[in-house]
Order: sequence, then C-alpha cells, then structure tokens
Amino acid sequence: IQGAIDVGFKRAITAVIDGNITTLIAAIILYILGTGSIKSFAFTLGVGVVLNFITAVFVTRILLRTAASLGPKKSHWLYGVKGGSSNV
Repeated sequence: IQGAIDVGFKRAITAVIDGNITTLIAAIILYILGTGSIKSFAFTLGVGVVLNFITAVFVTRILLRTAASLGPKKSHWLYGVKGGSSNV
C-alpha cells in the first residue's frame, strides 16, 4: 500500500501544482487590476490556494501514510466493517 501511495502522489503532484499556480496567477491579476472588494477577494483566493496546496501535498500525504501504517488488513473499521472478522 505504501508504494501505491507514493506512486499516486508522484503522478498527481504535477496536476496539483498546475491547478494551484493557474489559480494563483488569476488571483494576482485580479489583485493588481481590481479595486476595493475585488482586491479583497483576490487576496482571500490567494491565501486559500496556498493553504490548499500545503494541505493537498503535505497533510494528506502524512494522513495517508499514517492510515497505511495501521495495517489495513487488520483494521477492518477503516473499511466500514462493524464487528468481528470479514473477508477483506
């Protein structure tokens, strides 16, 4: 499972970076050309994009690695199985 997580992140990182950079460019343009509430929106959008990037890249990876290290075959509750054993 650990290998699948690493491969998935390697393949997805370019799409995450591209999407965030594109949105950040739009926020910068809005901030430069906008006035008043448009500048406020652009600033909020930029902060949101940066926080989204940090969450998508670092926090999600940490959470997935932690969940994988719990031993998914032994932790049936991760799959929503209630009670004893099952054929997972």
